[in-house]
Amino acid sequence: MTTQPPDRLFRPVSPAAQAKGERMFCAAVALLLVLSEVFSSNIQNTLPTFSHVCRIALTVTAAVLLVAKSLLLTQWPSLVSFALYVWQFHFVSSEARSFLLAGLGQYPGLPLFSLACRLVIPFSNHSWGPPETLAANALSLLMLAVLFSLGFLWGRRRR
Repeated sequence: MTTQPPDRLFRPVSPAAQAKGERMFCAAVALLLVLSEVFSSNIQNTLPTFSHVCRIALTVTAAVLLVAKSLLLTQWPSLVSFALYVWQFHFVSSEARSFLLAGLGQYPGLPLFSLACRLVIPFSNHSWGPPETLAANALSLLMLAVLFSLGFLWGRRRR
């Protein structure tokens, strides 16, 4: 039994998409040219501080983009759930609120919600309302992302 490749790989591309791809390619080539000039020996000799700052900025930007990409790729259900939570509890009235969507907005953060509530309550003057619930929900999802990332890094280190 042979498998056929998906059709979408071989479909013709619209002219607008092709033009956008060509612009992105040209921008990437221009960026590479600029970076090659920044890291060339002439620039490093004449402007060592500028070159050093550019290297640090590029390294930090690359690290931030890598972390952002990994969190977006792995934690997108949490982001969608948080968006559902904000939508259902802050933009929809109680009468129009969907029970299913409200539940889906709270479900992913439930394992760490109790701990997040304990961390939020000292900063809330010991009163509880919608802003504190929003903060606790966001904090529980953030802790979930950190926990997931630490587990991933620990598993990679053990290999």
